[in-house]
Amino acid sequence: MINQSKANDMRFWNKWRESGAIGSIQAADERQAERQARQNQFNMHSVNEREVGILVQENRPLSGIEQALTYGCNIHGFLSGGGLRVVRIEQDGVLKGYGEHPHVDHALRHADEDYLAGGRDYHDVYGKKHFQYLTGSTSPNSPLDVWVRQGRTFDAEKLVGKIIVELHGYGETREPQEVMKQVNETGQPVSWASRGYTYETSRYTFPNGELGHSTRVLESPEGKKGNHPFSFNIVKSGVGNGFLEALEDAFKAEEVEVERGGN
Repeated sequence: MINQSKANDMRFWNKWRESGAIGSIQAADERQAERQARQNQFNMHSVNEREVGILVQENRPLSGIEQALTYGCNIHGFLSGGGLRVVRIEQDGVLKGYGEHPHVDHALRHADEDYLAGGRDYHDVYGKKHFQYLTGSTSPNSPLDVWVRQGRTFDAEKLVGKIIVELHGYGETREPQEVMKQVNETGQPVSWASRGYTYETSRYTFPNGELGHSTRVLESPEGKKGNHPFSFNIVKSGVGNGFLEALEDAFKAEEVEVERGGN
């Protein structure tokens, strides 16, 4: 009975193999392995790589981006819902170049290339010329990649012969260390001011004996429409003769608070 069962299994196995089903499964497994290997390749970045510059490949010129800015296009970079870094080159609302990738430096290269190629159909590029990733990397490899990975954006345009880059993001109001130290030492509430708001930080004790802190707003400034006392929109602006120069200048700039909806 056992031998008969084995014989039946063998006949079924041979028939299945001859049908080509095994080859299809092996091919699918190989494709999946290739996808995973490529994804792993872009996730293997050390922290030190983030310090090499604004862009990992910044020594390579972005001639298409520079040309697009000279001809009046705008550059907009942002994070997609799946975490991909996306770069769009537009002129008067018309898409002229597009790039997406798990890292922003490659997304910029793709957009640069696409602009020089005249702006191609998405499906003629991704899945054919460039691998089509579904998600972005969780290991940013440059300061700009960190910026975009955090859900922030960047914009560039050329005005009066100079490239202007704006880094749009958000800031948070945090209690100053000296305030926290005073509250912990005295146990008394301490008031302090920031961004025109007046806050009060207090100490309390959990049932298990651990200390906790809470901060409330005592007074809000007039004229800050739509802004929040604990989180706010910021912009860092840079100017340069080229895109990368302006980008580097923007990262060195001080944060300036802007009203919500202003970026």
